[in-house]
Amino acid sequence: MASITVNYNLKDAGYQNYANQKLRFTLLGAGAKASTDFVVARGFVTSTSDANGDGSVTLYRSAESGVANNIYEILLPGNERVNVITPDSSSIELADLIVNHRVQTSTPEITGINVASVTATTCDLNGGTIDGTVIGGSTAAAGTFTSIDVSDGNITNAGDINCDSISVDAAANGLDINFGGNTGTNKITLADNLADSLNVTEGSNSYLKFITTNSSEQIVFGKNSTFASTTIADLGTVTTADIDGGTIDATVIGASTKAAVTGTNVLASTSIGYTTGNGGTVSQSTSKSTSVTLDKTSGKITMNSASLAHDTNVQFTLSNDQIASTDVVIVNVKNCIGASSEYLVGVTTVSAGSCEIMLRNISNDNGAKSDAVQLSFAVIKSVES
Repeated sequence: MASITVNYNLKDAGYQNYANQKLRFTLLGAGAKASTDFVVARGFVTSTSDANGDGSVTLYRSAESGVANNIYEILLPGNERVNVITPDSSSIELADLIVNHRVQTSTPEITGINVASVTATTCDLNGGTIDGTVIGGSTAAAGTFTSIDVSDGNITNAGDINCDSISVDAAANGLDINFGGNTGTNKITLADNLADSLNVTEGSNSYLKFITTNSSEQIVFGKNSTFASTTIADLGTVTTADIDGGTIDATVIGASTKAAVTGTNVLASTSIGYTTGNGGTVSQSTSKSTSVTLDKTSGKITMNSASLAHDTNVQFTLSNDQIASTDVVIVNVKNCIGASSEYLVGVTTVSAGSCEIMLRNISNDNGAKSDAVQLSFAVIKSVES
């Protein structure tokens, strides 16, 4: 590593030669170069200006050092400090050294004075306070802080805030999140494909959980919910429900898939019975006593037109797997060729899978009848305990 001669001419504030002024050049750290066999130790050298304010000092070229940031601190008259790196040159003017080889981290020490206005290209503040100052008023830039206290002021014009939590400051004031955007701009965006993407909790209690698992998305209510005095316009499809009170109005139950209904009272204002698909028809093939089979809860039986004498009964079996031994089977005359008032019909026996139906000729003319009597029946479920 070679040396460099620093020449200077000092002037005072009145632009007069500044004689007998001492300058101190302090090497802030040892300098070394791998290709040499010596080390320049940390320390300082001084130089005093002559009667004309001139002087010179020999330093080593710190720019050649293999040690990073090998810096000289120059102590000027008035205790002003300037940090520089001496260049790879045999000589240089002090003015050139300060202007063109100044280290960016070097700053003048200003102690105990008030500065009304200052513009700094680069500044490194490592302590103190900044009061009554707008930071980034003209050109905004990133800031890194451990904490920010705005003294109940507002944080405005923020793009994206990345944080771990938002907590209430004063319980008496609470926390108000105001979605004040235009239609379609206010939203909470959840992460995709998570079994628990968002959870509203209190301690270990989950009140409302959002699941975004692909093909299994759902919202889970973890606690009881009350929708008093409100209207749900469209509940969609409910897989399972347990309704323990209230009323169900203007609603068809079992419109697509039928199921059993159990209740203390089943009341209808217009009609009650079986829907289409639960009935059927059957005809006797040989005589009025021929058995028939119809596995439906309701239907029509067309009897054979064989003759039936006056005041005479005929009985036949209806086989029906919908009939239980405790059920009630209702049967009546639907119509016939003659007057339906000429016959009596009833069920004499009910057993599991069948019942016995009796028809009697009670005609007023005391004659035999050969009508294809049509009977209607319905099975009413009943229990004995």
